[in-house]
Amino acid sequence: MIPYRPGIRDKLIAIFIVIKVLPLVALAWFAWEAVSHLALTVEGQVGEMVSESRTVVEQIGKLSTENSIRALDVKARESIERLTTDTARAVAAFLYDRDRDIAYAASLAPSEAAYRKFLSRHSRPVIDHYPWVMDDTGQAWIPSGQSTAHGLAVISQNRDNRTDFHYRFPEEGEIVQHRPLFLEMTFVDLAGHEKIKVTASKRMDSRLRDISGKENTYCSAETYFSDLKKLKPGDIYVSDVIGAYVKGHLVGPYTRARAKARGIPFAPESSGYAGKENPVGKRFEGIIRWAAPVVNNGKITGYVTLALDHVHVMEFTDHIIPTEARYSPISDAGSGNYAFMWDYLGRCISHPRDYFIVGYDPSTGEPAVPWLDEELYTRWQKSQLPIHRFLEHAPRFKMQSLEKKPAAPLTKAGLIGLDGRFLNFAPQCSGWHNLTRHGGSGSFLIYWSGLWKLTTAAAIPYSTGRYGEHPRGFGYVTIGANVDEFHRAANRTAREIEAIEKTYQSSLKSKSERNKASMAGTLKGTARDLGLYTSLMIIIVIFIAIWMAATLTGKITGMIQGIGRFQRGERGHRLEIKSSDEMGQLAQAFNDMADSVAQSIEEIQAAREAAEKVNVLLQEEIEERERAEQALARHRDHLEVRVKERTLKLEKEITERRTIETVLQESERRLRKQNDSLVRLARNEAIYLGNVNDALRLIVKTAAQTMGVERCGVWMFDRSHKKIELLECYSLSSASYSSGGELLAEDNPVYFEALDRDRVICAPDAYNDPRTKEFAVRYLPEYDIVSMLDVSILVHGKVVGVVCVEQMGEKRQWQIDGIQFVSSISDLVALALNASERRQAETEKKQLEYRLHRAEKMEAIGTLAGGVAHDLNNILSGIVSYPELLLMNLSADSDMKQPIETILNAGKRAAAIVQDLLTLARRGVVVTETVNLNTIVSDYLDSPEHSKLLSFHPSVTIETDLDPNLMNISGSPVHLSKTVMNLISNSAEAMPNGGSIVVSTQNRYVDLPIRGYSEVAEGDYAVLTVADAGVGISSDDLSRIFEPFYTKKKMGRSGTGLGMAVVWGTVDDHKGYIDVESREGTGTRFMLYFPITRDPIEKERHDPLTIRDLRGDGETILIVDDVEEQRVIASMILTELGYRTTAVSSGEKAVEYLSSHSADLVVLDMIMDPGMDGLDTYREIIGSHPGQKAIIASGYSETQRVRKVQKLGVGQYLKKPYTMEQLGRAVKVELKK
Repeated sequence: MIPYRPGIRDKLIAIFIVIKVLPLVALAWFAWEAVSHLALTVEGQVGEMVSESRTVVEQIGKLSTENSIRALDVKARESIERLTTDTARAVAAFLYDRDRDIAYAASLAPSEAAYRKFLSRHSRPVIDHYPWVMDDTGQAWIPSGQSTAHGLAVISQNRDNRTDFHYRFPEEGEIVQHRPLFLEMTFVDLAGHEKIKVTASKRMDSRLRDISGKENTYCSAETYFSDLKKLKPGDIYVSDVIGAYVKGHLVGPYTRARAKARGIPFAPESSGYAGKENPVGKRFEGIIRWAAPVVNNGKITGYVTLALDHVHVMEFTDHIIPTEARYSPISDAGSGNYAFMWDYLGRCISHPRDYFIVGYDPSTGEPAVPWLDEELYTRWQKSQLPIHRFLEHAPRFKMQSLEKKPAAPLTKAGLIGLDGRFLNFAPQCSGWHNLTRHGGSGSFLIYWSGLWKLTTAAAIPYSTGRYGEHPRGFGYVTIGANVDEFHRAANRTAREIEAIEKTYQSSLKSKSERNKASMAGTLKGTARDLGLYTSLMIIIVIFIAIWMAATLTGKITGMIQGIGRFQRGERGHRLEIKSSDEMGQLAQAFNDMADSVAQSIEEIQAAREAAEKVNVLLQEEIEERERAEQALARHRDHLEVRVKERTLKLEKEITERRTIETVLQESERRLRKQNDSLVRLARNEAIYLGNVNDALRLIVKTAAQTMGVERCGVWMFDRSHKKIELLECYSLSSASYSSGGELLAEDNPVYFEALDRDRVICAPDAYNDPRTKEFAVRYLPEYDIVSMLDVSILVHGKVVGVVCVEQMGEKRQWQIDGIQFVSSISDLVALALNASERRQAETEKKQLEYRLHRAEKMEAIGTLAGGVAHDLNNILSGIVSYPELLLMNLSADSDMKQPIETILNAGKRAAAIVQDLLTLARRGVVVTETVNLNTIVSDYLDSPEHSKLLSFHPSVTIETDLDPNLMNISGSPVHLSKTVMNLISNSAEAMPNGGSIVVSTQNRYVDLPIRGYSEVAEGDYAVLTVADAGVGISSDDLSRIFEPFYTKKKMGRSGTGLGMAVVWGTVDDHKGYIDVESREGTGTRFMLYFPITRDPIEKERHDPLTIRDLRGDGETILIVDDVEEQRVIASMILTELGYRTTAVSSGEKAVEYLSSHSADLVVLDMIMDPGMDGLDTYREIIGSHPGQKAIIASGYSETQRVRKVQKLGVGQYLKKPYTMEQLGRAVKVELKK
């Protein structure tokens, strides 16, 4: 089938359609695109107009809000800064009034009557609030009792005054009390003795005291007498704020719900007062003391002092609220709107939360621990210094930042006084201090406690006495205000503008949607019309194309026939020209072409004849070339001469190459030798066995022999990296080893720097190489060294030493293979060091496993012993207590007295053994005292127990070598004394033939861990050593010497086999360590390491009590114990002492009993099973009976839970079995509190 091929007619039609129809379609398309684009453009511009309108509206609203807020901020800042400055000036004026008071007081003739009259005439109103109570939900405090209703509001009575007429109700809900300005007025003589004292408060001691000693002053904290002696006539002394610190156990609202959530008792009365957050808390009770000389006839005869009640200073800030409220009788720190005050050093002296005011510890007279950040608290704990000593050298205002956190232990302990110098988690402190450093004022914004606060500060311009030495004067007043309070009106306007904006945007959106719908309809009609008109035009154009194609193709067919005749050979045939149009021109063109073709044929014939002539010329060219080849042959001999010359040159090059091959062979020989040496070393087990000395000797010898050098050594850095020490060196000529030299970094800084920087130090000329020429003075001449090749030793990526290869005599150029060989030697040294570390680690691991096994075994035995001891203590209570009761009722000559005393003494001895079991069980040692081992040793050597021991060993003598400067330790004197006794007893038993036992003490600093029987960690220790020259201890016995019941002593003399186990338990509970050295036949030495403390030893003061002193006066005692015998014993003892007793068998029954009864004292057992223990029982009791007096008793020694219950309010701790005197004393002491 012949495929279709379009003719000219078809092509013309197609061309015509393309030329005419496609432009029509394109035109229609362009028209549609233009209309669509116009619609989209209009729609986009309308959208932009809407968006721009919305943006303009938003910007106007935002701008108006921001400007309003800024204006309010500026106004508020100016207002609060003015309030702060006015308050600071009012405080200063008040203080200057007190200067005038003291000046007047100094002019009075000293007498009690005059002073009492003076105090009565000086008072000032103090604002207090009505009582507040906890609401029923336990979530908040609410006012109770007072009315909060206001009277009728005042309105304008004059039309001209009605514009923005504003009335404020008078302040209500407050109680105004007139309190004395001064709590005390005294006259002090020149020796510091109070001669006249008038007090206006029970807080002040009315007795005349010697105030030259601070213990006789307010809170035992005043040291003003030394300052009084420096005063001249007319001078005035003014003290800092002095008062006992009030702890805060819960920061923020102290509610029942929050207390429960934090797991603390709800006892707001025991925590610091905090306004609305804790309106029933303890108030800070401070004073500021003024003093002036009393002058008579020009001479100072004494001093008058006035103790200002600090509450009058707090009045200036306690009631300020920097908001519309202005003032309040009760502060609300939680709102963020309140004022407070700091002294010139940056210590808080007035605050709505009284527990934030810094104060003193009356028991020591030193400043209480302030609130510290975690970092500073950790440094204090490590220093072991008293807080006032530590803070003397602590940095002030150190990088204060909100990112730092307060120390959790201080927060938990309630020690949260604000000393801005060390309050490093509160950066506003440094801001206030900075604002007032020149005595001025100012403000700044800070994000604090979840609020943006404007905080201001203004110095208090008071310059009397010590305050004149500081630009801040008395200190500075600060006010904090929640900025949301200022922005309230602006925010309200912003919300109104936002509502208008939303309405406007909604209208714009509606109009935009309508415009879009209208344009969509118009576009649809336009598209329909364009389609119809374009289709009609296409039909017309196709009809015209067909007609024109038919006309043209007729003429073309005639021309094709004429051309065919020309092709068949009729070269004279020509086309007939009938017209002058394009077809006529085409016929004329064909005729012209036919003429040209005929002419071309004639020209081709002429060209053939010319080619034949060219062939003749080519033959002549070939002959000419043959003649040229003959001429080249004549020059060939000359070329051979040149080849011979080139051959000679090549022979010379071959000789040079053979020389190079010889050098390469020598290098290959060296490489083979070096590789053989490295392979031998790598295969030698000495490298991997962990014996560094053997490995290094093998390595340096092999390296020296392989390299052919005189010396090869291994040097190692010390721990400080400031020197290298020669560990091993081999000398080739003498075949000997040496070690022990050292090179210091300070003498050779360039070389040491090069070791750290460069892996290889290659110095053919050691005297001139900049890295080694430092050795030219001493090291190089001493060994005749001229060349050095040193390679660093790397272990775990760190330079730990260097391999040194040293050439003597002639200089040596170090080859690359030699450098690589020494580098490999360095790697082998590192390998040997790693092997040694692994071996040491494996050894330490085995030792740790052994110690762990030993500790687990001791713990298991101790747990068993502890359970037995607890039960035995309950049993022994009857054996110890009943004989005492019986002896009280026996006459002095009774036959039963001696047997009963024997039973009593036996019970006490049994109790001592039980105490050993408790020590073994790790429940017997409580580190609560600061003691000195010298005292422990001396007291034991003077004791009856020691005399009894010597009676068993009359040939044994005791020698002492006690360090007079021995540091103190924290420990239990009873257990430490028993440890000394057991060690000396152990040594005495080890010397059956007599001998000397040496007891010594010393201070020792351990800078590297001591791996003995126990591994002694780094630190400062007081060391107790007991050494003998006895039979010694075998290695088998040494590993078991501290096991309970393991003994080789004579039973009945030294006890039960618990002695050394008690030593181990005591030392371990004191966080100490034991080391033992012993050789059979030579002797044994025990060394006990106890961590030192720098706390001083407090002297104990016990008032002696007789049985008569122990008797009660009919007070009611509730006894709580799960063991019936214990209840009976305690009841009998207390009844005998004159108390009324009730006994219950569980904590639950005690709580039930107290729900309907009361007791003057509760004797509470600590461990009661099953049911509540002593801690849980006391928590329940104080829930309904806050402040209930109680003492705690236990068969165990003091535990963590005992200390917790004592923190809740329980007093004495009593260990079972107790005697009548011990129980009676504990009850008497607690009832007196």
